[in-house]
Amino acid sequence: MPRGPELGLSALLLLALAARPTSAVPLSEAQFLSFATARPGRAVLLDAPVALAESEVRRARNLANPVLDFEREESDQSGNQTTWSLSWQPPLDPRRGALHSAAETAVATAGHERSLAALEWRLEARRAFADWSIAAERTSVSGDLLERIGRVVVFLEDQVRLGEASGLSLQRVKLAGVELDAASAEARAELARAGETALVWIGRSGEFEPTLPSLPEPSVGRGTDSHPALAARRADVAREEHLARASARYLSFPTLSAGVRNSGGPGRAESGLVLGGSLELPLFDRQQADRLASRARLSAAKALLDLEEDRVSARRAGAEAAYGELRAAALSARLIVAESETAIASATERFELGEGTLTELLETVRGVLAARIAALDLYARALETHRELELAVGQPLEEDQK
Repeated sequence: MPRGPELGLSALLLLALAARPTSAVPLSEAQFLSFATARPGRAVLLDAPVALAESEVRRARNLANPVLDFEREESDQSGNQTTWSLSWQPPLDPRRGALHSAAETAVATAGHERSLAALEWRLEARRAFADWSIAAERTSVSGDLLERIGRVVVFLEDQVRLGEASGLSLQRVKLAGVELDAASAEARAELARAGETALVWIGRSGEFEPTLPSLPEPSVGRGTDSHPALAARRADVAREEHLARASARYLSFPTLSAGVRNSGGPGRAESGLVLGGSLELPLFDRQQADRLASRARLSAAKALLDLEEDRVSARRAGAEAAYGELRAAALSARLIVAESETAIASATERFELGEGTLTELLETVRGVLAARIAALDLYARALETHRELELAVGQPLEEDQK
C-alpha cells in the first residue's frame, strides 16, 4: 500500500482543478466594454472638462452690470444737493467678439480631448479584460497539465505496488507535479487578481468566465487627419489666433451714464438731468505685453501641432506594422500549440505501454507547457499592440471585428 504522504500528493494532483467554477457566465470583450461604458461615473468624469469650457462661453457672453451711484451734499449756505446716476458700458468692446470666438474654440478643444480621453478609458478597460482572459487561459494550461501528471502518478503508484516500476520513477513524476502545481498556483493567484481588477470596471460581482479576445485584421486605409489629438491641437491654434486678434485691439468702448440731480435751499428747489461718460485712454498701456504673450502662445501652438502630426503619423505606421507581425506570429503559434495535446497523449500512451521512457514523457510535458505559455505571451503582446493601434488611429476599431 502507498504511504500516507504519497496518497495525499496524488489526491492533490488529481483534484487541483476541482475548484473550477462550474456556473461561470461566459463574458466577451464586447459585453465587458458594454457594461463598463454604462457606468454613470464615466460620463460625469468625461463631460466635466467640456462643461467647464462651456461655462467660459457663457461668461464671455455676459453683459456688464450697470452701476447705480448716489451722492448727497449738504451745505449750510448753498443748501442740499442729491444726485442719482446709472452708468453702464454697452457690449460694443472691439475685443468682445474675438474673446467669445476664443471661448467657443476652447469648447471644441475640450470636446476633442474628451474623445481622446474616452478612447484612452476604453483602452484601459480592454487592457484589464485582456489581462483577465490571458490569466484564465494560463490557469487552464497549467491546470490541464497538472491533471494529466496526476493521472500518471496514479498509474505509477499501481505499477510500483505491482513491482513493475521503480520508486525513483514515481518520485520523479511527483517532483514534476510539484513544479506544475507551483505554476498552477501562480496562475490562479494572477487570475484572482486580474479578475477582481476587471470586475471593478463593470461594477459587478459573481462568477464570470472571460473569453479570449480575437485578433482582428489590421485596419487598411484609415487616415490620421481625424485623430482627436490633432483636432484638439488645431482648435488650440484657432483659439490662440482669436486671442491674438483680441490683444491687438486696445481701444475700449466708453462707459455711459445718466441720472437726475436735485438741489435746493431756503426758498428754492431745482432738478435736472445729468449725462456723462468715461473712456480709458490708452496712452501708456496698449496691451503690448498681451500681444507679445499671444504671439508666443500662437507660435508654440503651431509648433506643437506640427510635432503632433509627425508623432501621430509615426505611431500609426509603427503600430500597424508591429500589429501585423505579432498577429501573424500569435495566430501561427496558437495553431501549432493546438496540436500539442496530441503530442502529450502520444507520449503518455507510449510510456504506459512501455514503449517510451519517463524522461521522454516529462520533457514532452515541460515542452508543451513552455510552448503554450510562450504562445499566450505572444498573443497578449498582439492584443496590447492592437490597443496601441487603436490609440494611434484615434478611434475604436470595432468594425475590424465584423
